[in-house]
Amino acid sequence: MSKKKEKRMKTIENLQFRTAEESLQHILPLLGTQFKVEPNSLLVYNDSTDFMTALLAVWNEPSTKLVVAGHCTPDLAISADRAGIEIIEALSLSPFSGDVEAVLSQIERSEDIVFIANPNRLTGSSFSMADIEQFAQAVPRGLVIIDEYYIDYFGATALPLLQQYTNLVILRSLHGHTTAISHAAGVLIGSASTMRKIRNEIRLEKISSQTIALAAKAIEAGSSVAEQVISTHEEMLRIATVLTKLGVHYRLVATDFMLIRVAQPIQAGNWLVREGVNFENLDGYPGLEGYLRYSIHSVNMNALLTRAFQSMPKESYAINRMDNRPVTLRKGTSESEPMPMAKESVFDVRRVSVYRADKNAKVEIS
Repeated sequence: MSKKKEKRMKTIENLQFRTAEESLQHILPLLGTQFKVEPNSLLVYNDSTDFMTALLAVWNEPSTKLVVAGHCTPDLAISADRAGIEIIEALSLSPFSGDVEAVLSQIERSEDIVFIANPNRLTGSSFSMADIEQFAQAVPRGLVIIDEYYIDYFGATALPLLQQYTNLVILRSLHGHTTAISHAAGVLIGSASTMRKIRNEIRLEKISSQTIALAAKAIEAGSSVAEQVISTHEEMLRIATVLTKLGVHYRLVATDFMLIRVAQPIQAGNWLVREGVNFENLDGYPGLEGYLRYSIHSVNMNALLTRAFQSMPKESYAINRMDNRPVTLRKGTSESEPMPMAKESVFDVRRVSVYRADKNAKVEIS
């Protein structure tokens, strides 16, 4: 064990003899090292829904809108409602591809707020760092919130952009990927000046001992996170192999879940429930008709899913046509061209041009 790691482990062990507040002061430098930022650029919170409510309220002014890039999760909708801010989903022709122009077209004021789950927690759609820069330039007096819940699977982070854009903050979870989406402890990362503004205007709750324990666990995780990602990918591919043989349509995304498309979501869903399979029915979300969201679990739990589809009546899941909606492929900062997934189109596949922002535009914060 290296001296640096040994010192870190000793600090974590000593936390049990301190109060939660004292422990937080000792753990922030460790989190800063892990995220490669200064401790004063971090803010730890107990509950994501409560914290997001307070964060939105800080930037909420008359006529301010919260523009969500892609599908919005229920917990974010609750936070926006509590903060008294109008929420607008900026959706692409394909829910599996981030659409820059769709987001920019919904921004009306420089004080608006843009929220991006990168990748999206429901569909896995994502945006490039060049896309995020365009959003930051579009709301110089507002805020861009990047949810990096799946950073371990997605890989790309907006952390380097914090040096240039003080109107950009990043959310990271302390729970890993073992809990529900909402009501999770986490960390907000931003520039020192932005963190000062937030601390001055938000009445921060006391950090619980449970949150401290989660932070310590996140620091200790180390190589085990990479092992978990590899294991999840292997399980995802194993499930995909079984579903392919059955003729089940699915999508693999850079997260710990996969999307499964069925002909009859109610019948298929009822069958999965009877077989003890946990999943989320996305059929009620715009553009996600017929889709189920399945989180990868242990080998034994995943076996319930594959066995359920093997015994399920074929008419419940069999679909004759592919989902051909276009997916945008990007190269750097160049304009994007949506690429159809197959020759025959079932849905509206009109091409969408991508807005190109002025790279020399300056961001000014009042």
